[in-house]
Amino acid sequence: PVTIRRFGSSSAPVVAPNGRIFFVPYERTFCMYFDPTTNTFSTFAVFDAGVGNASLMNGGVLAPNGKIYFTPYDDTVFRFLDPDAYTIQAYATLTGVVPQASRYYGCVLAPNGKIYFAPSYLTTVFRAVDPSNNTVQTIATVAAGLGAFLGCGGAILHPNGKIYFGPGGGGSVLAIVS
Repeated sequence: PVTIRRFGSSSAPVVAPNGRIFFVPYERTFCMYFDPTTNTFSTFAVFDAGVGNASLMNGGVLAPNGKIYFTPYDDTVFRFLDPDAYTIQAYATLTGVVPQASRYYGCVLAPNGKIYFAPSYLTTVFRAVDPSNNTVQTIATVAAGLGAFLGCGGAILHPNGKIYFGPGGGGSVLAIVS
């Protein structure tokens, strides 16, 4: 039997190399995980005192380096979780952008090792991170004149090697060749 506990909102469970299932914090400043070998939940506090926004992250993915990279939502800070040390570290900050204007809905790991973020309706910038050196780069910007861009509802990696971004609130399916 599994004990069900409520910890508040989280999104996108991710299985770490140690077998534990980590839940991406959405409306919390702590992280939780489930250990399937003992059927127990645990939490750990991880954020620095400067974090004041409740909906910090929305999605995550396990990178080849064993870290879980989170998708920034109401935040301009990009973070990853070290599932062995139980810590979350910031690795990049977007400057000149207000937190709600940098929202992303999920991310996907591509065969080239980069993690691509699906922009929400409040940003027209597609970004990716290279986990080998933790650099964030702009991949594309939605051109003006394409009509109202209503963001993406998430992203998937297709067996053909392309990343497809689902339309969020209407529009077209977008593809990026990785």
